[in-house]
Amino acid sequence: MPGTVYELNISLSATPMLRNILVCILLFVSWPCTGQDPGPFTENDTKPLLEKLKNSGQDTNKVLLLFKLSDQYYYRQNRQQIDINRALFYTRAAKNLSILLSFHKGEGISELQLSRILPKMDRREEGREAVLKAIGIFTKYNEYFQLGEAYYTLSGYYSITGKEIQQRISLAEKSSDAFGQAGNKEKQGHIYQQLGDLYLTQGAIGKGLAALKQSLVFFEAARYKNLIGIYDLLGNAYVLLGTAQEAIKYQLLAVHIAKTVGDTTSAQLCTVYNRLGNSYEILNDYKKQRIYQNKALALAINHNDAEEIHTVASNLARCIAHLGYGRRAIFLLNGIVKKHPLKTNTSYIMVERSYIEIYRILNQTSLGRKHSDRLEQIVSGSVLLDGELRYIYSALVPFYIIDKNYKKAETCLKLSRELALRANFGQHLYFNYLWTAKLDSTRGDYLAAFENYRKFSTLKDSVFNDNKTRQLIQLEIIYDVEKKNDNIHFLTKQSVLQKNSLKQANMIQNITNVSIVLLLIIIALLIYGYRLTQKNNKKITAKQDEINLKNISLGRLLTEKEWLIKEIHHRVKNNLHMVAGLLDSQSEYLKGAEARMAVADSQHRIQSMSMIHQRLYQTENLSSIDMSAYIHEMVHYLKDSFDSDGRILFNLEIDRVEMNISHSVPLGLILNEAITNAIKYAFPGNAFPGNAFRERKEGLISITLKEVEPDRFTLIIADNGIGLRPDFDIKQTNSFGWTLIQGLTDDISGQLNIHNDKGTVVQINFLYQQVQKRTS
Repeated sequence: MPGTVYELNISLSATPMLRNILVCILLFVSWPCTGQDPGPFTENDTKPLLEKLKNSGQDTNKVLLLFKLSDQYYYRQNRQQIDINRALFYTRAAKNLSILLSFHKGEGISELQLSRILPKMDRREEGREAVLKAIGIFTKYNEYFQLGEAYYTLSGYYSITGKEIQQRISLAEKSSDAFGQAGNKEKQGHIYQQLGDLYLTQGAIGKGLAALKQSLVFFEAARYKNLIGIYDLLGNAYVLLGTAQEAIKYQLLAVHIAKTVGDTTSAQLCTVYNRLGNSYEILNDYKKQRIYQNKALALAINHNDAEEIHTVASNLARCIAHLGYGRRAIFLLNGIVKKHPLKTNTSYIMVERSYIEIYRILNQTSLGRKHSDRLEQIVSGSVLLDGELRYIYSALVPFYIIDKNYKKAETCLKLSRELALRANFGQHLYFNYLWTAKLDSTRGDYLAAFENYRKFSTLKDSVFNDNKTRQLIQLEIIYDVEKKNDNIHFLTKQSVLQKNSLKQANMIQNITNVSIVLLLIIIALLIYGYRLTQKNNKKITAKQDEINLKNISLGRLLTEKEWLIKEIHHRVKNNLHMVAGLLDSQSEYLKGAEARMAVADSQHRIQSMSMIHQRLYQTENLSSIDMSAYIHEMVHYLKDSFDSDGRILFNLEIDRVEMNISHSVPLGLILNEAITNAIKYAFPGNAFPGNAFRERKEGLISITLKEVEPDRFTLIIADNGIGLRPDFDIKQTNSFGWTLIQGLTDDISGQLNIHNDKGTVVQINFLYQQVQKRTS
């Protein structure tokens, strides 16, 4: 789109040969790993370990802690040279302590750590010596897992060019064997993935595919799910075989796995998108290439990897140019170079080559000359790999021919031909003859053009046949490996079945023997149990007779106890009635109305308690009473006592709940005081003993006892009378009744709230666990 600086991918060229160069470069500059590296760590991750180190003793746990600290600095986020120095310090401390403790495994891990740290300090040979020491220690003490890591670290000391790549492959195979002895299938999967990559770099596509398929077998056995890398390499392998459709299938699988494991931002996914774009480029499907290489460029920019950005942007720019948007492609490259300046040869080669190709497509060679000059400067001023040189010449030759700079075109063709002959690279050589024929034809030398075209055709057919033969051989290798794997799976299943059958037979025999023994034991136990049961039955019978006698005695005692409790409640009730009668008799001799009223109040209080004792001895349950029936009876008694002439109505909403004496007595007294107070003072015009007559007003007293929450009750006595004085404060009142209500509320641990709401409202909230719940 116009104005879009960053469109997105990664690729080298439309040909498998040139893409393989990038694979080689990437492998060459990266250190091998057998899985996911730890980290990156931050200072906050390191602090707890440093605190732990201060309190650690001189033991193997401290050695392991020192290794963790070494990793913290070696895999530090935005690592600096000081972090490498600290990693070295802690590794040497771990080594010294391991030697002191004769901790051989610790010594070996120390050497292995040193072999990774020292090359970062330009001490590569010391690092190689350290890893060889680690291999010796791990071999001697059969530490196979660490031995696998050590062999693989040593393989990183060899390049992927010339004879060294074979040494690297050999060490990787030894690493896999060691991990196999350690029983670590996942590590073997990672090793075979790297082996496949190395074989592809060698050009041994059949071996590479076989190794990658074996890697999948190991990953499946280990239930390893993150197969992005392996599917990406399988796609690259099929590109090299010339089957882009098969490559796309595996590359799309890699994208699917990335989504499954939640990997949406990694550098690995960037490579997958880029190579998927390359595969579509081979099929000339530039629209799909553009989609995936746009995604790749976004990830490269997110990781701020300049070389990756330049590589992807170069591929994407060529794709955009092929779609007919040459100016937009140039705009993209200009924006990328401006924001991410070129610093490495790889970046210069990729970007300058793309500029040349785009200007060639636009037929504006005059604008591309400065970029061809820069490529020539890189060739003359740098030491480049043969593959990089072939990659440069493959762009310069067609550019110079269109630019009519035939001398330079001829020079590049000559140098390119020498490289192709030296590497025995037939594909590149026959393209060289084709471009030489085009150059001769452009210059009018038709005989030479015909001769070079004849060489092109002959060599192309020969290379085509050789490629087909080689592909068939490689496919046969793949078939043999897969067949071998199938046979191994079949034999493994057969072995497992045989082992299971043998195990089952042994199990049946063992079960039979155990069953016989158990049967004999059971018979003996039954005989013993029968005799023991007879003996115990006699004892139990004697005990049962004794228990029955005691139960009869206890039953009598319980009946007597219940009778006594009822008698006590009856006598208490009678005594309370007698006291009430005495107070009534005494009141006749009292002259003052206030004294008679005080005596009457006391009678009512005594009567409220008397009712409780009456209900206790009249019911089967001697410990609690039905509060609903009790409150109804008390209200009826108070109505009769005050003879309100029907001018006061009562509205009762009482839950059916039983309460023991500890709550029923205080609640009864509270009800008595509150109702009596309402009848006497809430309605001044109503007649009752001791009150004057004013205007008559029909009154309503509402009494509510509800369980508002489990075990939480509310008692409300409300009237529609004249209410309390505005300055009423129960703490400042001299009324005995209000003081009694406050004291009784405290006795049941309740909360008292007295307020005006169209009359006086007395509300008490309290906790009570009901009898049914306590006994359940």
